[in-house]
Amino acid sequence: MSARDLLEEEEFADSEAGKDPLVMRVVALERELMKVRRTEKVLYETEQRYLTLMDSAVFLYMLLSPSGVLRMMNHRAEEFLGFHLKFGVEVTLQSLSGPGYTGEVEFVLKDALRKSTRVTLPVVRADGALGWLDMEFAGVMWQGSPAVQCIAFDVTELVRGQAETPPPSDYGPAWALPLLSSCPGLLCFAVDREGVLLYATRGYREVAGRFLGHECVCGLVYPASLDTAFDMELHELIFEACEGKTGMTSLMEKGEESGSNQWDVTVAPLVASTGSIAGAVVYLTTHPKSLAASPETPPEPEPEEAKDEVEEPRFSKLALQTELLNALPGMCVVLDENGICLEASEPFFRVLGLRGEKAAGRAFWELGGGNSASDEALREKILHRIRHGWNEAMDCQFCTQEGESLWLTLEGVSVQWGEKSATLVHCLDNTRLHRTEEQLKRMSTTDSCTGALNRAGMERVLETEVERALRYRGSLSMIVFDIDGFRELNERIGYAACDRVLKELVNVFRSRVRSTDFLGRWGGDEFMVLIPLPVSAGIQFAEQVRDMIDHQTLGDETHLTVSAGVAELRKGMDVPTLVALAYDAMIEAKKSGGNRSKQAQEPVLAETADSSA
Repeated sequence: MSARDLLEEEEFADSEAGKDPLVMRVVALERELMKVRRTEKVLYETEQRYLTLMDSAVFLYMLLSPSGVLRMMNHRAEEFLGFHLKFGVEVTLQSLSGPGYTGEVEFVLKDALRKSTRVTLPVVRADGALGWLDMEFAGVMWQGSPAVQCIAFDVTELVRGQAETPPPSDYGPAWALPLLSSCPGLLCFAVDREGVLLYATRGYREVAGRFLGHECVCGLVYPASLDTAFDMELHELIFEACEGKTGMTSLMEKGEESGSNQWDVTVAPLVASTGSIAGAVVYLTTHPKSLAASPETPPEPEPEEAKDEVEEPRFSKLALQTELLNALPGMCVVLDENGICLEASEPFFRVLGLRGEKAAGRAFWELGGGNSASDEALREKILHRIRHGWNEAMDCQFCTQEGESLWLTLEGVSVQWGEKSATLVHCLDNTRLHRTEEQLKRMSTTDSCTGALNRAGMERVLETEVERALRYRGSLSMIVFDIDGFRELNERIGYAACDRVLKELVNVFRSRVRSTDFLGRWGGDEFMVLIPLPVSAGIQFAEQVRDMIDHQTLGDETHLTVSAGVAELRKGMDVPTLVALAYDAMIEAKKSGGNRSKQAQEPVLAETADSSA
């Protein structure tokens, strides 16, 4: 059927509809039905697109609140980050971002609510490794509220491969290169012994292209030509640095708007971890007395005496290394072969609350403020890695000067610090991740209603305490409490009111439980207490708690009674036997009318039976 025929048919339908109201209504309903079907098709396609993303093995999909809290993510994102989202535990994208990128993440989240934003960011995984994601953010509606959708792709290998063909790992830790490039104020580059450019920071590439006309291409000789006097002098200084000398020169930048700017150029040997000279490092700093006068105003000549005083290089090799160390945003510390702190970066001092003079000359394990036992264990691990190679990362706990606990992951690499062989240690702060893991562990063993141990947590305690009591022949008694008529109470006052009653009941238990005792919720209305005392003390404890509950009201003036069964651990018993004895004694107490305590009958053990036979 042609378009003309369709148009005539539609006009005929409209004319017929105008004659008959019923036909008009049918036509209107058919048109609405077509709109609904088109909408359903669009929604179906959208749903399939999201389902494809959720099941994707390539793309990471995350749904975040406007403040950056992770609400949902697919399996690929969970696999990349190394953890699963847990109910009640908030994880923010800012906490996962790499060092120095928190502010950029917050800016991107705000911008994503207005327009789609794409950015490449470093992300710290659960194991402490640094990965890179190409991320696209867009604002969406989720459950009736604004949210931010993030679709990402893992570009970690690509970023590492495009690090301006970085120098071999023999020159330093691989993580240092992206950190160096992330500091726009750091102006430096490195060449090998043949003058081939190994690496140049982003700041230097911008400065060199602005007023030197240099194009920094890794893998090619730098500087590419010797057209100017500065290029020739730089070439000579690089040659001398490859022979082990440190030199210095100055460079004048002339700008039409900003006048003149003087730069100090320092050239030092690039020393590999083996101790050999692998090339040269060139570092630019702004001269403190940069001239703001016009180019025609010549600088005042220095006195002869001053020239004699400044013949020595004003920027030593050790000072250059210290500057580079402070340029890294991470926590770094340099240790000698005995683990003594030679130097550390400013973030390291700031986080630990130390000052340079208090840290220099002290052993690394003494900076954490731990006890002697933990210091000795950390000392052995540090010295073993320094002397036999830092082949894998290690975790340790530190304390700040204010007493706050920090969990650090340490990675080290051999370096030449001044004239000494040393180890550069990078300290990754995993405190937030450790606290999240601890919180998840507590949640997995804690009853959400009462705050006492849940059954899983109590089973772990039982295994440990029974094994300890049998090994050291100590006493251990178990008391199982059960609320009398709890089902009828649920039906009468409702579940919410019963939850409040259970919380107050646990508070009664806690008022009698000592620090050496354990309290847990074994079932819906069943509670268990473990005490390291004989059965007579267990009976006394059960009676005290039972009497307290019987003589007070809980919740909204609710009166409760409990029945208790008490059993003591004997030689040859295991955990199920002990639980069964206490549970059976509690059942006997309920059958006897409730609101009472019963001691379990002594079991006939296998050893007794064999001896009687």
